[in-house]
Amino acid sequence: MPDRSVVASSSVMWRLAFAGSAILSAVVLFAPSDGGASGIFPGADKVGHATLFALVAVTGALAGLPVRETTAALLGYAVGSEVAQALLLPRRAGDPRDVVADLTGVAIGLLVVRALARRSSGALPAAAATHERPLPEGNGLPS
Repeated sequence: MPDRSVVASSSVMWRLAFAGSAILSAVVLFAPSDGGASGIFPGADKVGHATLFALVAVTGALAGLPVRETTAALLGYAVGSEVAQALLLPRRAGDPRDVVADLTGVAIGLLVVRALARRSSGALPAAAATHERPLPEGNGLPS
C-alpha cells in the first residue's frame, strides 16, 4: 500500500492537473478565434477538440472525480460550449461536429483510464487513488 503522504500529494497534483486542463479548455473554447489551428491540416480543429476533452476526462478521473458525473458534466459542457459559441460569442461559431469530436475525446479519455486501471490490477494508479480503493465493476467506464 502506498505511503499516505505520497497518495495525498499525488491526489493534489491530479486535482491541479484537472483544474489546469479545465481552464485551458475554457480559454481554447471561448477566446476569440481567427481560425488559426483549423488550417494546420484538414480536421485539425476536431483533433484539437478531442484531445482537449480527453485531457479533461483523464485528469478528472485521475483526480478521483466520479466518472459518471464527470462524463455527464463533460457532455453538458460540450453542448453548452457550442451553443455559447453560436449565440453569444461574435468571433466564434458553434458546430455540432465539434460536439461529436468533444465526446469522442471523452470516450478516448475514459478508455485510457480503463487501460490504466487494468494495468494496475483493477485499481487506479497509486498517484490517483484518492481513497485507496480499486475501481469497481460497473463504474461507468466503457468495457
